[in-house]
Amino acid sequence: MFFTNRTWSKPKDVTELTPEAFAELLTDYSWTSCSAWMRGNTVYLNDSTGPDGAFEVAVVEVDEINERSLSGEQIESITFGWMDTERAAGYIREFDSGEYRNVMDAPITADLHPAEGRCHSCA
Repeated sequence: MFFTNRTWSKPKDVTELTPEAFAELLTDYSWTSCSAWMRGNTVYLNDSTGPDGAFEVAVVEVDEINERSLSGEQIESITFGWMDTERAAGYIREFDSGEYRNVMDAPITADLHPAEGRCHSCA
């Protein structure tokens, strides 16, 4: 994870979305740098350097999450900004299936800001 001191918003639960619908969200829209999403126990954290850079996402298998932080293992870093929806959906299906478990073996802790609050990265 490039930004270890960033604060993210509470991850939005996108478990009910198909991989294609979630991929469309990631590839077709711009997001604040504190954006985060959750599918099951996998969290996708916006790890981009800024709005003008490539859309990079840290993919984390979560061990523990509460209102203020999450901890787990980063399993991948992926540049969704450089791929089309179909390719992104393929990666999401692989993450959903557990194919990437413990690939990077990088423990992380990420701070979360309250859902009702805003951080300096919020739009």
